[in-house]
Formats: sequence, structure tokens, C-alpha cells
Amino acid sequence: MPDEYVLIEKTGGGKEDYIRNATIAIKSCASTRQKAAELNENVIECMDAIVENDSICKCSLNADYNYPDTGRKKQRYQAVFDIVYY
Repeated sequence: MPDEYVLIEKTGGGKEDYIRNATIAIKSCASTRQKAAELNENVIECMDAIVENDSICKCSLNADYNYPDTGRKKQRYQAVFDIVYY
């Protein structure tokens, strides 16, 4: 694995009247807490811009927090987003 990477996981979702929603957890992993936090901020900026995609109606940051991976001894942050799309 590279020193810095992002993991994306869909943790939930649904559909009503042809409108879909999803909860997405994005983990930003790096060798230091500072680098993981910076990567997390980049993820948040990118997700703010995702509404430029015509099929994305809304993307809101639900939460972001320090989420160290003690098993792999990696620093990690996690950002959770609620997305509405069709």
C-alpha cells in the first residue's frame, strides 16, 4: 500500500420516488496524523464539488473525526457524507 491513500465505503442508503440517497464513509490514511488530517481536508473539498455532477442533488458532511487504525499502526481520519442522487 502507498503511504497515503483513501478508502471509500458505502455504509447505507435507500430509494424513494426515483431519488436515491447514500451514506458514504471516506477514510484518509497516512503515515502521520497531520498528513491524514490534510488528506481528509482534501477529501472534504472534493466532496463539496461533487454536486457539479448532474446526477448528484446534494452532498453534505455528516461528520469528520480522527479514526486511527491501531491494527495497521496507521494514522487515519474519517469523513462521513450524506448524498442525494438520481
